[in-house]
Amino acid sequence: MKVSKTIIILLFIVSGFINNLSFATDEEIKNEIIELINETKRIWDTQNYSDLKSLWDTDDENPLYIPEERIDFPTDWKSLEKYWDPIPGRKILEGIRNDYSNIKIKLVSNDVAIIVMDLHYDLKVINSNAMSGFDRVMCVVVKKNGQWKYTAYIEAPMNPMSQVYLMWKKSKMNNDPEYFDTYLQLLNLYEKAVPKDFEDYLESINKND
Repeated sequence: MKVSKTIIILLFIVSGFINNLSFATDEEIKNEIIELINETKRIWDTQNYSDLKSLWDTDDENPLYIPEERIDFPTDWKSLEKYWDPIPGRKILEGIRNDYSNIKIKLVSNDVAIIVMDLHYDLKVINSNAMSGFDRVMCVVVKKNGQWKYTAYIEAPMNPMSQVYLMWKKSKMNNDPEYFDTYLQLLNLYEKAVPKDFEDYLESINKND
């Protein structure tokens, strides 16, 4: 009987403890991640790109960062820091402005999430004309010591033909023939890139049709 009473008392204590626990909801977690994205924009706006490291999980020895303009890409801290600051003390960009929108967050767990979002950028390299563009971005973030941090950042642009088409659609000068000429030139390059054995491949998969 004494054992039963002890168990009942313990269950009552544990039940009260659990009821007082506060678990973050999915919406709260997503809001925390949105704050990380807002802080990312804030740091870009300062033009102190090396400060972006503060938003990353530095315990991860293999950060993954794939910018659209690079064939090779950073997969360690040395190469990532060099990407943010290619020539220390020398300014390469006059300025860059990044705006994020259409943000979608997939929670893998309470401390791991995937972000997909659109990026619109305006930038000006010193001694060059300013330019604008848009991109799609996928990120993996982890929660470390109560803070969300990046562990992977991947820019996933559309193919050039689709990019040019959307630029034409958004342009205030959509009667400009340069967009159409560029589209046709890109189409020609895509056609020239087809390997010689592709015709044989098509024939092999369609021979029974």
